Amino acid sequence: MKPQIQIIQLSISDTLVLKGIAIIMLLCHHCLCTGEGYEDIFLFGKPCFQHVGKFCKLCVAIFVFLSGYGLTAQARAKDGVPNVLKFYKRRYFKLMTNFWIIWLLFVPIGVFVFNRTFPEVYGEHYIIRAFIDLTGLCTSSSYNATWWFYGCIILLYALFPLIWKARSYWFLLLPASIVLSFAVKGIPLANLLGDYLFIFTCGCIYANSKISLGGGKMTAIIILIVFCLYRFVARIPLLWDAAIVVALVYAYNQVSVPSYISRPMAFLGKHSFNIFLFHTFIYSYYFHSLIYWHRNPMVIVATLTIACILISICIEQIKKLIRFDLLIKKII
Repeated sequence: MKPQIQIIQLSISDTLVLKGIAIIMLLCHHCLCTGEGYEDIFLFGKPCFQHVGKFCKLCVAIFVFLSGYGLTAQARAKDGVPNVLKFYKRRYFKLMTNFWIIWLLFVPIGVFVFNRTFPEVYGEHYIIRAFIDLTGLCTSSSYNATWWFYGCIILLYALFPLIWKARSYWFLLLPASIVLSFAVKGIPLANLLGDYLFIFTCGCIYANSKISLGGGKMTAIIILIVFCLYRFVARIPLLWDAAIVVALVYAYNQVSVPSYISRPMAFLGKHSFNIFLFHTFIYSYYFHSLIYWHRNPMVIVATLTIACILISICIEQIKKLIRFDLLIKKII
């Protein structure tokens, strides 16, 4: 019997599940990658949890891939990007309004409660640097170190209309994105594209493709495992992340994920944007000793995850009180 052919496609619920997986990986990466604050397990002389933490940087690639996928899927539903300026305005303010709410909730606490003042964080010209930070384009010395991602995603969004127009020439678009990734290395701000432009382009092409894949569960799982193992020895692991993310989505489409896993992951996916924005304040700047109260790495990650979920739920309630959705529509 021939293996069943399935068209590559992601629904909104699928993307939420993948975002949930990515946000767990993000918390693991930041809690474990340094190897400090917990008792690791050593295998063949190598710290296992620290290597897991480093590997979990793959989460950034997942978020970037899904961003490219989501933009392309929406563009296809709306017959393209007819008004580029309107697209930029809508996307920028949709990104930044949530950012500004998190900023207003957490930065004053840092300044007045934890003595994390602007001069201490930004150094000289701290007023100018703080303003640049509020635009989302601060790539270094940001009040929150993980906000570097905003500069990256804003640049990728800026390139999307060009990628959309060139979507039919994917066989040229992919190598061009790799060449450009190396070309911008060392250029301030633009160098953020160096690691993730190719992955973003893969997400755009993936959403616009009509490719069908055969195979079964075991094939999908084996491909994913092989790709993940190769990343540990790859010379350019961040570039290899694109292949892993595609393999992950392929495996996700092939394997029937039980509801007791998909539902919690989808729930986390709904809160992933909030958690990305504020989790560094919780585990690093404000409550480090509380999060690392236990030396067990799994307990540390679980503690941070629960704390982030509870805080995000509170933030969503605040948004409802201030009618956040209507505010975004008025701004856009």
